[in-house]
Amino acid sequence: MSKRALALKISLVVSTVLFGFSTTAVSIAKENRDQISSSLGQPTFKIEYGESKPQELFKSQYKSIKDLSAAGHKLVKDIEAEGATLLENKNNALPLAQGSKVTLFGVQSVVPSYGGRGSAQASHPQPQVDLKAGLEKAGFSVNQTMYDFIKSGIADKKYATAMGFTGGLPKDMPFADFESNADLVKSLNSYNDVAIMTLSRCGAEGSDVTLNATTDGLKLTAAEASTLAGLGKLKKDGKVKKVVVLLNTSNQIQTSEINKGEYGIDAVLWMGQVGINGTEAVGEILSGAINPSGSLPDTYWYNHKDNPVVDGNYGAFTYQNRDEFKDQLPAVKKSYYGGTSDNWGTYVTYQEGVYLGYRYSETRYTDTVMKREGHGDFNWKNTISYPFGFGLSYTDFQFSNFSANETKDGYKLTVDVKNIGKVAGKQSVQFYIQKPYTEFDIERGIEKPAVELIDFGKTDILKPGKTQTVTLDVSKEVLKVYDRKVAKTYIVTEGNYLFTAAKDSHEAANNFLAKAGKTTADGMTENGDAKLVKSFHLGKDEFNFSRSRSTGKKITNLFEKAEINNYEGNTLDYFTRSNWSKKLRKDLKLNQEMVNEILKQENSNSLKKDDGLYPTYNAKNNLQLINLYQNDSGELISYDNPIWDLFLDQLTWEETCEIVGQGFRCSAALDRLGKPKTVDHNGPTGLTEKYSAANGLANKLDDPDKDLTPVNYTTVPVLAATFNKDLSKRFGEMIGEDALWAGYNGFYGIGVNTHRSPYEGRAYEYFSEDPTLSGIMASIETLEIQARGTNAFIKHFALNDQETQRCGVQVWTNEQALREISLKPFEMAAIDGKAANAMVSLSRIGLELATGCKSLLTDFLRGEVGMVGYCVSDMWTLEYNKQQLPLFLMAGLDIPDGATNNVGTDWSLYETGYSALAWRMRESAKRTMYATLHSNAMNGFDSNTKIIRVTPKWEKQANILLGVVSTVWGACLAWGVAEVVLAVKKSRLLKK
Repeated sequence: MSKRALALKISLVVSTVLFGFSTTAVSIAKENRDQISSSLGQPTFKIEYGESKPQELFKSQYKSIKDLSAAGHKLVKDIEAEGATLLENKNNALPLAQGSKVTLFGVQSVVPSYGGRGSAQASHPQPQVDLKAGLEKAGFSVNQTMYDFIKSGIADKKYATAMGFTGGLPKDMPFADFESNADLVKSLNSYNDVAIMTLSRCGAEGSDVTLNATTDGLKLTAAEASTLAGLGKLKKDGKVKKVVVLLNTSNQIQTSEINKGEYGIDAVLWMGQVGINGTEAVGEILSGAINPSGSLPDTYWYNHKDNPVVDGNYGAFTYQNRDEFKDQLPAVKKSYYGGTSDNWGTYVTYQEGVYLGYRYSETRYTDTVMKREGHGDFNWKNTISYPFGFGLSYTDFQFSNFSANETKDGYKLTVDVKNIGKVAGKQSVQFYIQKPYTEFDIERGIEKPAVELIDFGKTDILKPGKTQTVTLDVSKEVLKVYDRKVAKTYIVTEGNYLFTAAKDSHEAANNFLAKAGKTTADGMTENGDAKLVKSFHLGKDEFNFSRSRSTGKKITNLFEKAEINNYEGNTLDYFTRSNWSKKLRKDLKLNQEMVNEILKQENSNSLKKDDGLYPTYNAKNNLQLINLYQNDSGELISYDNPIWDLFLDQLTWEETCEIVGQGFRCSAALDRLGKPKTVDHNGPTGLTEKYSAANGLANKLDDPDKDLTPVNYTTVPVLAATFNKDLSKRFGEMIGEDALWAGYNGFYGIGVNTHRSPYEGRAYEYFSEDPTLSGIMASIETLEIQARGTNAFIKHFALNDQETQRCGVQVWTNEQALREISLKPFEMAAIDGKAANAMVSLSRIGLELATGCKSLLTDFLRGEVGMVGYCVSDMWTLEYNKQQLPLFLMAGLDIPDGATNNVGTDWSLYETGYSALAWRMRESAKRTMYATLHSNAMNGFDSNTKIIRVTPKWEKQANILLGVVSTVWGACLAWGVAEVVLAVKKSRLLKK
């Protein structure tokens, strides 16, 4: 072969391969153009405003990112200052003396956990203040030799921090590494005022803290235990004066080992996950510049095996007869997160019912003291180390003059709080109720905890000797209970209703017991204060709470299919206060009816055809979206105004499909009718992308700091622990401000699932084990976020209370527990916080996928709660097939959290013969556009504003590259053809 022919062959092969690769790559890139453009900060639309540009609907109170960021740093410190909770302080070990010399032990003392993993983790955070810097800023001297040694060990991967995706455990420095290093031992001689050991755990999206037959991730590791034992010996030998433990986690580490006497621990401070600079507040708490005032948002157990959730009711269980249906159900597959995934044959049982956390421990304690029949065997002192709401201070507070007066709509509760100590400080005030538990409840299967939080407040900083009266108004809604078997709605039962003010849930229980005449002689841990209890006798009421306080709709059972006892051959018992000694049964099996229901959700053919009329399409009504914002009198146009029908008639079928068919952290643009594309953010503790990521004030004003990432805040359990509503308000304000500057129109970040288990992988995303604390704090945050034009999405709706098999796990529970525990904070955030939207979980309500559960998304969320915005699924690419979306739309979902290419629904199948679906699609489009209309996405719009599609820079470059490759390939082809033609001509000449 000649050199010319060889060159041609090589050119043809290389250019063909390059052309094929480039064509495919560009095609795939264009299918994902929205995601790529967003990540590169290159818009696919531009907005041309009319000549008379109207005033901005939502304005920032800040002039620059520098000012905004400074306010964020201050808020992080303020939240940590009031959320960090002092659990132990033996012999007043804290505060430490000014200028104390400190040695840090433990890898997380050097690299603390600032926040969560997954969607909560900032990719390029601002500089974070580690514990050493926080302590030094507070005036302490820190052992540099020890600090550098641990840091180098982390860099060399000898040690590792607690990483969520690996089960949340650290690979810590064993004490032997300290003892065997002469330089470290010598350095302690100069830094022996206090040894600080930091214990951390962190789960992640898709990964709970490890709990299996061999590993309990909330116990001390061998290295941690060795260090604490070593510190105890050093203290005993006089080589260390004090030992302080910091709990740097949103998950409750078991305290049975932490409280071992041989460890010599003087003080324990729970600091949660501290955000960008929360360590500054930790340093000031240790120095005494800040008096701790946090109150635990969760119950702390000595041993988690005593928690009825952990003891056999947490995780993913496989039906014992799963293999009998292996030919019908899809096979177990590889999980998105690694390992295996069975989305059709695994379940979890919520056998605790309403008795979650302190509702269990304080009710068991109350019934034991009262010697209620069937009270069983329960020892509170040996079970609970720190109750819900607990927190110490450097001073003491006294409650007195409690009153509860009935008003037209509820009760006015007041209590005097006096600082009877020697330093200034704050105190949370927690109001609890005890509802009567009688034979009536037992007969109807109604369960009532002995103690329930109903509201809370917090004092100002009180100087010694000063008193403040805390007053709160609570609604009569706090009296109701759900009767799932007889009335099938909320009722009030006859009996005595008790109110109290207390510092924590256990103190509340003791106050109620004192009112009943009980003392320590009856087995109480300590005497309560009967003067802090007020009682009201009420008659039965099965009417006044049977309708939604939001929509007026009749409330009745919606979730009977979440109770597996309704499926033949299954028995699931729940904890009952009528007999704590009852042995619970959990003999769960699949049957054909259950399998058929599961398969129906996988089969698009289950969507039935109909003969109805489709909506009007492509009408010429000359309406732009902004025209539906307010009328000529300046009044906001309601969701139900008939003008919406005129606007929606303008949609085409294709436009409707586009709006409901994509929602990958956005909603689609409809440039023809003036709907901009919205850009939404996913993350619970602040924005995780640069301010320049979208078209916000940072880019519009070309702020010099636009490439900063917004402040990452403390995790929300720390916010909950403040029991301070004003801090939740400020947190919502800052999230809304950050969104304005970054250009985000929605925030997938109001996590209000329940801390059901201490091992919950995303405990850092959710507030508390208590639905009232979660609901109140989330409602306040949500109001402020939306006041700044950012759509708030409450998530993960619902029952995403674990990460193990979260994609498809079947959750079996009952209607009372669902409504009073799991759904309550969502209801509060939507009604009281006016949350416009929701992100739907990947869990199942019984057998029904939450994304396809009409009872959840339509009957409850729309009918009872009254939400008018839109519901987006959780990440679509994880589990769902292409034709499930129409089924989910019919149930009440509005858009998928996925781009058009990975959703891939074939809408042509439904263009005729499916009118019910067409009308639901229209309603989803309306919800999406209504939420957009009332967001900051519409800032500056008027009827003359135009949205113009543009080709982003990267796509232009890709087109140029493809053009060059195509030209080269074409030239090579032309060369080849020319060579063939020449060869043919030569052949003919030779033949002549």
